[in-house]
Amino acid sequence: MGLLASTTACEPEGPYDPEDPYVEGVLGEWRAGLTVDQAGGCSTAIVRGLARQLIDEINCLRPGTLTPVDPERLNEREPVFAFLQRAATDDLHRVIDARGQSLEVNSMLRTLPQQFLLFRWYEAGQCGITLAARPGRSPHESGLALDTSAYDAWRNALAGQDWEWHGAGDLVHFDYRGGGTVALAGLSVQAFQRLWNRNHPEDLLAVDGDFGPQTEARLRRSPTDGFDVGGCEPEPPPPVPDRPTAPPPPDMAEPDVAEPDVADPDVADPDWRALTDGPVFDAAPDFEPTTFDAALDASMDLPIDPTALDLARVDPGARLGSISGVSHSGGCQSSKGTPPLRLLASLGLIGLLRAAYRGIRKRSMGVSPPIHS
Repeated sequence: MGLLASTTACEPEGPYDPEDPYVEGVLGEWRAGLTVDQAGGCSTAIVRGLARQLIDEINCLRPGTLTPVDPERLNEREPVFAFLQRAATDDLHRVIDARGQSLEVNSMLRTLPQQFLLFRWYEAGQCGITLAARPGRSPHESGLALDTSAYDAWRNALAGQDWEWHGAGDLVHFDYRGGGTVALAGLSVQAFQRLWNRNHPEDLLAVDGDFGPQTEARLRRSPTDGFDVGGCEPEPPPPVPDRPTAPPPPDMAEPDVAEPDVADPDVADPDWRALTDGPVFDAAPDFEPTTFDAALDASMDLPIDPTALDLARVDPGARLGSISGVSHSGGCQSSKGTPPLRLLASLGLIGLLRAAYRGIRKRSMGVSPPIHS
């Protein structure tokens, strides 16, 4: 006798707990920001918003597993969620069609917060609940059970298909025993854990389907009307770290000293203005005052004079007018003797010429060039 008792005690626990019948009672007072832990009354309808999000999340976890029962075939009581696993839904449709009457349903699919409230009320001796499954361990959470107060009228029809009546222990309860189903024990817990993590990336739960103390604590803090980010919504992309911008090569880096104020009459002159986008020169009548870049563009169509390379080497601080085809007196040289800014541009020397000129000018004004480490 003692051996039998010890063997029974060591048998593995089944996926579901026994339950007694339950009928929804009075709805508690709802207010904005109400949490599951603060929910009162005796009706699980108070967590309907959160429950709907969890149904979406379950269908995201197992697409197509839970399917709706045709509402035209049911006479539902609030807050019934008319979902079952696909095979159970198809079988129930056949039972109802054979009788030609709508089925009165007290409960069908039940989500984690609903089961949590039932178990809490059972432990507190409230709402007339004499036995309730622990959260995550009710067959209602797997979409394989229904409760109907018209059990006596429907018992034979349901049993004639693949539904098993619990009998005197739970008069209103029927479980689907047919094939084509999957084990979903703990799926409602897993769905909640995912939904919590999506809305609280700073306080993540392990997504293991186990209703432990950490999961229970987060469920108690959850809003009864649902989270800001609902079920089955895409995960936010991880932040992309900023990539540092590579500094320019040392020989092309701009000086990090203050530029002279071109408005200062002691500093400003035509040469300086030419290299800071100021007017280059007062040209002959067929030339307009222009900028360094515009002068370069204008020179591109002029014939090349290789002697300009010698000028750039010997005197890089020469007046821009003398290397752009314009005489020092302001007149335009003939095209025969025009220096080759086009050639300098093609050789990539314009930038070097500009930098060399700036260095000469700043040294002449007592400005030290930057030191590159």
